[in-house]
Amino acid sequence: MNSIAIYPRIVCLALIYCIYCCIQTLGSNIDTEFPLIFKPTFGQNDENYFGLTVEMQSIRNKTNFIIGAPKTQSTLYNAKHTGTVFKCWIQYNLSTICDEINLDFRRIAASNRRSSPLTADQMARDDMFLGGTVVADPKSSRVAVCGHKWWQELHANRPQHQRNPSGSCFIVDLEKPNDTPFGIFPLRDPNLQIQHNTYYYSHSMSGFSAAFTHNSDSLLMGSPGFYQWRGTLLETEPINMGVNGLLKEKAIFHQRLTASEAYVGYSLASGHFLSGSQYSLAIGAPRDANFKGKVYIYNMWSNHFFDDIGGTQMGEYFGYSLLSVNVNNDEFSDLIVGAPFYSNKYSYDCGRVYVYLSSGNGFDKLKPQILSGSDTSGSRFGTSIANLGDINFDGYNEIAVGAPYEDDHGAVYVYSGSKYGLLPKYLQRISANEHLNQFNLMGFGISIAGKRDVDNNHYNDLLIGSYLTNKAVLLRTKPIVNIMAEIRLNASHINVNERNCLYLDPISGMGRHRPCVGAKYCIQYEGTHVPSSLNLNISIQLDSRRPESTRCFTVYKNQIKFAITKILTISAYSTESCSDEFTVYLKDRSLVDDIFTPIQLSLSYSLIQLQTKGTFCPKCPIIKDTKLITNQIHFQTGCRIDEKCVSKLQISTKTLLNSVLSMKTDPILEGYHKSLTLVTNVDNSGEPSYLTKLLITTNPKLQLIKQDSRCRLPNYNTNNQTDGYLLECEVGNPLKSHKQQEISIPLDISKLDLDINEIEVTIELKSASEVTKDSVLNETFTIQVVRNASLLMIGHPLESELIYEKESKRKQDFIQFSAAFQLIKQHWSSVGNVFIEINFPGLFNKQPFLYRPVVELSGGVSVNCNRTVLELPMIPMTRNADKSTDIDSQRNRRDNSGQKQISTDKRTLQLECNSRIECVKMECFAGPFTSDKQMAKFFVHSALNIKTIESIFGKKYDTIKLRVQSKAIISDSRIVSKVEQISTDFVFKRIDLKPEPIAKWIIFVSIAVGLFGFFRRTKPQTEDTNEWVTPNSDDQQIERNSLLEVQELNDNDFGDQIQHINSSNQTNGLKS
Repeated sequence: MNSIAIYPRIVCLALIYCIYCCIQTLGSNIDTEFPLIFKPTFGQNDENYFGLTVEMQSIRNKTNFIIGAPKTQSTLYNAKHTGTVFKCWIQYNLSTICDEINLDFRRIAASNRRSSPLTADQMARDDMFLGGTVVADPKSSRVAVCGHKWWQELHANRPQHQRNPSGSCFIVDLEKPNDTPFGIFPLRDPNLQIQHNTYYYSHSMSGFSAAFTHNSDSLLMGSPGFYQWRGTLLETEPINMGVNGLLKEKAIFHQRLTASEAYVGYSLASGHFLSGSQYSLAIGAPRDANFKGKVYIYNMWSNHFFDDIGGTQMGEYFGYSLLSVNVNNDEFSDLIVGAPFYSNKYSYDCGRVYVYLSSGNGFDKLKPQILSGSDTSGSRFGTSIANLGDINFDGYNEIAVGAPYEDDHGAVYVYSGSKYGLLPKYLQRISANEHLNQFNLMGFGISIAGKRDVDNNHYNDLLIGSYLTNKAVLLRTKPIVNIMAEIRLNASHINVNERNCLYLDPISGMGRHRPCVGAKYCIQYEGTHVPSSLNLNISIQLDSRRPESTRCFTVYKNQIKFAITKILTISAYSTESCSDEFTVYLKDRSLVDDIFTPIQLSLSYSLIQLQTKGTFCPKCPIIKDTKLITNQIHFQTGCRIDEKCVSKLQISTKTLLNSVLSMKTDPILEGYHKSLTLVTNVDNSGEPSYLTKLLITTNPKLQLIKQDSRCRLPNYNTNNQTDGYLLECEVGNPLKSHKQQEISIPLDISKLDLDINEIEVTIELKSASEVTKDSVLNETFTIQVVRNASLLMIGHPLESELIYEKESKRKQDFIQFSAAFQLIKQHWSSVGNVFIEINFPGLFNKQPFLYRPVVELSGGVSVNCNRTVLELPMIPMTRNADKSTDIDSQRNRRDNSGQKQISTDKRTLQLECNSRIECVKMECFAGPFTSDKQMAKFFVHSALNIKTIESIFGKKYDTIKLRVQSKAIISDSRIVSKVEQISTDFVFKRIDLKPEPIAKWIIFVSIAVGLFGFFRRTKPQTEDTNEWVTPNSDDQQIERNSLLEVQELNDNDFGDQIQHINSSNQTNGLKS
């Protein structure tokens, strides 16, 4: 007996060591022990910003690392600190080397025959920040390199701080060195740089952000300084149409109703956000919406903006960085938005990242997922975001988020995708200070590139810029194995009174019978691109909840043991490896003080690596999610003479809707009913029931409102998971004779998916005891889901009347008009898609007299207009942003007291859809309408061509009435709703204005007052007077060199104030 009692403390120490070994395997598969470091070939100790931008490009199993250094004194160009970009690679001995990429300005200049040609010296400008933006084409070997501070020749004689940077980009093919690169110098028209003291093309900073189109045909360029820093987006002509080394540009995002200093085009991302359409663009504007920031979603297929997403905090720079990536493995791209200057009440500039999942109809803007990093002040989490691809082969993409100033050195966080979006807890945190401190990195995480396998182990690696120390760091990934293990018992319970096994004491050799249970462990592993066999350390602990006073033991290698340890070799993709069965004996009854708490057996394991010391092993795996495997032996007592319990169990369930008792056949009114409560009663009229469990399943899955302390979510192997929601509740161990237990499960039905028509509920009772034949252990019922909703559509013009003059006095031949529409969902239920049809009278004998309508969102439910009215021309763009429209000028004249209105009563022209006037149709979709979002608001802008109207119908009309008809239809056939058509009328009136004559008495009085003042004048003083000289406003103009540090312009100075710029802060040239 004493031999059984002397081992537990020794075994406990061995178990603690084994668990420590297992913990070492936890974490992601990104290796930080053996990084590869890239450095520039010259100027390593200078402030080059090498690593500010990084890209990786794989071509024919070879990976090029493209690294920007935008403040470098290049050896290739005849200018000061132009910046440059390096092409780096890994040699066979794993050393790294970097060479400067020659963009060959001289070849571009020599081949250029277009108007206003540029010389090579004009293409290379001082401090042009070349390499500040670097983008690799994923479908070719082309790379775009931009310098958004490139300035034009017309400002060459001004000091550096007075030059107007318009920006430039270059496209070079790394695999075709003999091909002439393309240069892009947009928005160079000298007549459009500054107009009426307003910056227009000037300071556009094109190339501040860039991206290739999804088909790689052309290059997109963000120009956040365009038109008084409102910003715009440019698209080049197709690259294969470039002539003599130059590409032209065309504007896409132009003159939208954004505020001055919105910075539209600060960041770009393209993705498949919408169902049934091609790729769309996300465009960042981090200072829009009263400096809270916005992201605009632009549908390139239909050529319109269908959505926008706003920030939550002033100054957080929402939209600073953007990423389009599918994180939940559906068919749509999701949008990741960085806001690195977000602050909370404890930390400033800690940063955060917003995750917007796309449903195909838009984004869930009300409840985005939020990632926050470590919330350290000044870390600027979200400065960079990159798609890593599926680095752990779990079927979902991972992303990396940079916090380049965390702990003064920087850090990168890796997040894993899942069915429900990004998991909130980061998969791995890579700290420059903690994991890479030997390299003394700073600014680590300013840029990140991924989705490239460098070492051919089929797992993507990542490249991270550390610009303040002129380095870039390559971190490689390892394969991941998933180990599946379990402990199996030949009985689920043990009877203290049943001595069913013969035990031979290994010391005395004496035999006696004891209660016992047979046990063994089985283990196997799987993974993608993993070794064919693994060596594991295995440890099994008996009664692991009470390691110092175990109630059981076993005999292993002729010794009494409370734990078993061994080395095991297993093979991949084979059947499981199981140990020989070993017997777990119960100690003497006098030593077993607790027969109610189950005996727990625990299995732990760790991986034995065989890699060469001091080197990176690309094919040596790590273990994914090391778990402690357990199983329990339960005690059974108190049942009949034969110790077998026979229970008589019965379950019955009632339902409550909104806490009101209902029949199980009563339907759920979606939107009205918020909760479904299942109240299940378990009755035992037989002997005690051991391990009595209630399993509740709902299909589809419903969320718990409140979880009973007796219930838990069970752990299941991924192969056994179902779409339903399963809750496991402990009813009793034991549930005594003639006792009852009631379990109440409140479920949330406030946000049922639109495709749910019924809810199936399954309740099952399980027991380790035997049950009688008349026991009721299962109950299944189905609850129908019904819907009730209707629509109310309202439309009205923004102005009751619009005024125009006759042709000789008009400044433009069209009048713009706008209408506001509201679509309101009524009653309880949610509505998916709503079809909207708006008909405009626009053609007479195929001749258009109306301009193409444009939709502008105004919040609420998303509205997507896929079909563009191609039959009508686009609204003309007024070149001068400060020029008053024709309508405004007429109002000013009408309000002038020195003029009077001349109006004649003529005829009214009614424009509406009929047999003579053809209507054009705009089709839109709105939705979904939920309990949180019940209204869609949008504006429709268009313009009426007065000149065309007068040429068709004559000039005899003084009033024109335009009638627009619209209707909305619920697409869901389950909801019956009446369709009503509404009409919206626009009234245009022609008014002639003539000056009113001045009365004669006013003239005489004015002459008399003038003569009286003349004779009372005095002689001027002889002292010297100070003469104020008004400086030339052109000489006072100081153009902006940085997009980020601008003192606010006083709106009351009408553009004559001098704008002071301070660009001394090193972070402000960095998109910070």
